[in-house]
Amino acid sequence: MTYVENVGGDRRPAPPIWIRRAVLLALLFAGWQAYAIWSASAASPVETAAAFWTGWTDGSLAAATLQTLSVLLVGIGAGVLLATALTFLATLTRFGEDLLELMTSILGPLPAVVALPFALVWFGSGRDAVVFATALATISPLAINLRTGFKTTSPTMLAVGRNIGLSRIRLITDVRAPAALPYFVAGLKTASVRGWYTVVAAEVVVSLVGGEGGLGVAVVDVRRDVVTPEMLAALLTVAALGVLLDGVFAVLERRTTVRWGMRSP
Repeated sequence: MTYVENVGGDRRPAPPIWIRRAVLLALLFAGWQAYAIWSASAASPVETAAAFWTGWTDGSLAAATLQTLSVLLVGIGAGVLLATALTFLATLTRFGEDLLELMTSILGPLPAVVALPFALVWFGSGRDAVVFATALATISPLAINLRTGFKTTSPTMLAVGRNIGLSRIRLITDVRAPAALPYFVAGLKTASVRGWYTVVAAEVVVSLVGGEGGLGVAVVDVRRDVVTPEMLAALLTVAALGVLLDGVFAVLERRTTVRWGMRSP
């Protein structure tokens, strides 16, 4: 239980976290409503909620969300495959280790969206360009975490594996990979967050050059002179899915690494 200390030094139980967050949300919505009344160009929370409901009931927001999520999943899948291949190669050869260090040092600090102009030239203003940018955003955190997990594998477990005759490949698949699971989950969480804001930002950019589909396109409303309810409804969907994604990984960590004693709660 959380406690708060008042001016007199007495401690009392703090309100539950859902109450504190509900109060913060109420204050945010009150400020939003006040700004909407003051500014004629801003949509109110009520108008945005109506647009949100309409977008999901008529299927427009649902279709855009499904398209964005499908691109995200393909991009993360490509990132997992490439990061795993680089990590395996780095574990087996010195050349692979040098290549992995070079790739992560380049891709780590590089916002994947800056590579989008090249993707537009290579793949056109369609889905493939967004997938390319999303995959670039996910490779570095996945590869770094996998490599760390492989390096920190217990020497005793590796010695036992060698003593029973496991090959170098089997040592990776049967010993190092299971030991690296907590690092992989952490890397996948980071990669998903980076992939999420990359895919939305890339869709926004692609929409400006004639691309179609996705939440990023829905954000760029045709009436650019005002903040429309439809645009804010799309932004609200992006924010809600980001929170949902974080919650999914919190549950995944509790069901795997925390439950198996690989990580403290």
